[in-house]
Amino acid sequence: MTRRLVVALALAVGALMLWSASALALTTRGHVFSFAFGSEGSGEGQFGATGPKEIAVNEARGELYVVDKANNRVERFTCTSSGCAKPETGPPQLNVTGPEHIVAVNAKGHVGSVYVSTAAEVIKKFTPEVSEKKVIGFKESELKGWKAEGEPKEEFGEIFGLGEFEGHLYFYEEPVVRELNGSTLVKEIPLEEECESRPELSLGPGETIYAAQQRIPPFPGAECEGEAVVVSKFNGEGAVLSPAISRENTTGVAVDNSNGNVYLDNVTYLAAFGTSAPAS
Repeated sequence: MTRRLVVALALAVGALMLWSASALALTTRGHVFSFAFGSEGSGEGQFGATGPKEIAVNEARGELYVVDKANNRVERFTCTSSGCAKPETGPPQLNVTGPEHIVAVNAKGHVGSVYVSTAAEVIKKFTPEVSEKKVIGFKESELKGWKAEGEPKEEFGEIFGLGEFEGHLYFYEEPVVRELNGSTLVKEIPLEEECESRPELSLGPGETIYAAQQRIPPFPGAECEGEAVVVSKFNGEGAVLSPAISRENTTGVAVDNSNGNVYLDNVTYLAAFGTSAPAS
């Protein structure tokens, strides 16, 4: 079974700069820098003082969603290999108070809904309204919790990340990742951790889970003290498979599997990396 890789990472670290360890790693993995956009502000294509927080991609429509927490919104763009711009139809932003994490549904046969978790510990669902294959608006609904079979309903606690596979929503609440079908619990996946951490959830091929972890030492002098934020890889049972690249100065990454483009944000700006050089 193949999972779509849409990596959405968060938790900004470092100064305002375009290049980072993550960007360098992308260039060494066959990706070529394509373009960058964004500045500080509250207008279209701008981001608040805390910068863009997380990113999600709708592969079918080439749409990029960017969490702009400081401005209480999720910005929406349409992107090509040479740039991102305001969409021709539908709203340029989704209004969300205290947006935290985001995932776009790319499962076959689904309309491409977008889930956004908030600081109020609820998950907003935005379902696109489509006319002649173009998005003209979004219908908003809300999830406040989940329910296991035969058990009372549970409210969400603090959510540290969202993911999606075949239309099912995954969310991370320490110490487990939970899979939901609607609001019904399908399964729980505990993640093994050497040190206390705050993972940001995303899903990858081969039933793997990727989590960006800010290592937090359980006591002074612990081995993980001072470690950079890294991306760790887990299998479907929650066991650690391998760590990945450091994310110094990086607040988010998203991969568009339809064309191989990788979008990476560095505090204020957004950069795009393609599998080939952009046309001149």
